[in-house]
Amino acid sequence: MTCPDDAELAGFLEDALPRDTGARVSAHVDGCPACQARLDRLTAAPTVSATPELPDAPSGRLALDADTFVQGRRTVEAPRAAATCWSAPKPGT
Repeated sequence: MTCPDDAELAGFLEDALPRDTGARVSAHVDGCPACQARLDRLTAAPTVSATPELPDAPSGRLALDADTFVQGRRTVEAPRAAATCWSAPKPGT
């Protein structure tokens, strides 16, 4: 038997192949180190870097605009005076 393609191997892993095809792929994989390695790669968890790469900090005008924005957000506005509520006169008064 020739080696199964990636779609067949994925179907084998998901138990989605017809019974006879799954048995054929299983028998092949048991004796084929190359297919065993392919299955290992298909089932391996993706690796994640412990230190992600970050983009460079902005420079020039963009950096100045960002700093100005941040500084402006840090200023505290004085509280606004409470609005006076007027009530309508009661009927008959």
